[in-house]
Amino acid sequence: MTPVTHGPRCPRSLAARLCLLGRAPESVRPGTGGPDGADWLPPLVRAGALTELARRGLLTDDGGVVTPDLDARTDDPALDDLLELITESPPHGWRDWVTRHAGTTLDAVQAGLAEEGALRVVSRRWLGLLPPRDYALVDGEAARALRADARRVLHGREPVARVAPEDAALVVLAAAAGLTGVVSAEERTTRGRRLGELARRAGQCGPAGGPAAVAPVRAVAEVRAALAAAVAAPEESAAASAAGG
Repeated sequence: MTPVTHGPRCPRSLAARLCLLGRAPESVRPGTGGPDGADWLPPLVRAGALTELARRGLLTDDGGVVTPDLDARTDDPALDDLLELITESPPHGWRDWVTRHAGTTLDAVQAGLAEEGALRVVSRRWLGLLPPRDYALVDGEAARALRADARRVLHGREPVARVAPEDAALVVLAAAAGLTGVVSAEERTTRGRRLGELARRAGQCGPAGGPAAVAPVRAVAEVRAALAAAVAAPEESAAASAAGG
């Protein structure tokens, strides 16, 4: 299957696509007040970066430890920064890397989207001081197109084996992050079988079932589970506080 074309401004990396999708008003998780400052946005974008690097073979699994290709470069600043961070850090597993310093990847991805014109920098002063950069969505059309494409992948009749792996990854990670505008809570149940098939497809780098296609499947499964746990943690903490726990 030829990868979906999202328009001239659509970012190419999975992390950037997820960032743009997560900022679309139609996609945001209910009760979060939107994506700005949301706890779930950094792990969502980091999960996209980890998944893409694993699919490219630039991150591999060595006994549960995320191991980078020391000589690899992607020409994508956000991905290269993450490779460097993993290289220079003590060993960690996939689940740790979904949240560890995840804000650095989000910052790099958003800076790239601002250069492309998909986001714009918003300066806000607090007590006369300039806070860290904030961003607002500019390219709403591309964000809505991403959401529509994701919905088609989820509900389409096309066999999963013909879905582009990067499109499968977009849907699976959006569902794991709880973007109910992309995959509703009910659809996570009713479309659970297809989501599972899409998760396996997301970890394939070649024709479905090919021997070289299997290596990142474990990485995608670990990242998907870690992302779901990361976005659930703040909600559970808030619920406990509200209940007096």
